[in-house]
Amino acid sequence: MKFLFIFLFSFFAISANTYTPMEGDIIFQQTNSSQARALRIATGSSYTHVGIVFKFENEWKVIHANGPVQKTNLKKFISSGINGKYKVLRLKDESVLDAEKISELKKMSESFLGKPYDFKFEFSDEKQYCSEFVWKVYERTLGIKLSKPKLLEEYNTKNLFVKFMVWKRGISKTEKMIAPSDLEQSSYLKQVSD
Repeated sequence: MKFLFIFLFSFFAISANTYTPMEGDIIFQQTNSSQARALRIATGSSYTHVGIVFKFENEWKVIHANGPVQKTNLKKFISSGINGKYKVLRLKDESVLDAEKISELKKMSESFLGKPYDFKFEFSDEKQYCSEFVWKVYERTLGIKLSKPKLLEEYNTKNLFVKFMVWKRGISKTEKMIAPSDLEQSSYLKQVSD
């Protein structure tokens, strides 16, 4: 009976997770922090964090800016989000990511490892925030600007909580930025998992 239960649980767990990773996939998750709350209000998207999926010695990992830019096991990354909910987008033209380009994408991603988190959302290389990191890796490696950088005022910043977070972090109103929602709406990407 115990064996049957384990088998059925494993079967349904595998069936429920239909995502087959590919290197270069862009994975989004929902997070729960004051910054994530402000981001949800400002962008209208429930997805507040993003990274890039790669394979390292037969293990799938996500490189993302969360604290310092770091590598996290894919399953751990997924489970760390709210209720394990995630969404994966991939280039519509998958032929762009041949083995050589994937190698370049991975090397560029790794070049950001250890960079501190940018709480002011400035578009510099000294510090990184999650969507800026993903945008820069794709732009610098493939020449693809996944979305157009926006000014702060182009997001919903009328909400008092958002205004407070902007003030608290000292975020510039003239600095262009990229939000996870901008990548999520990219015309270059297609959804492969939700």
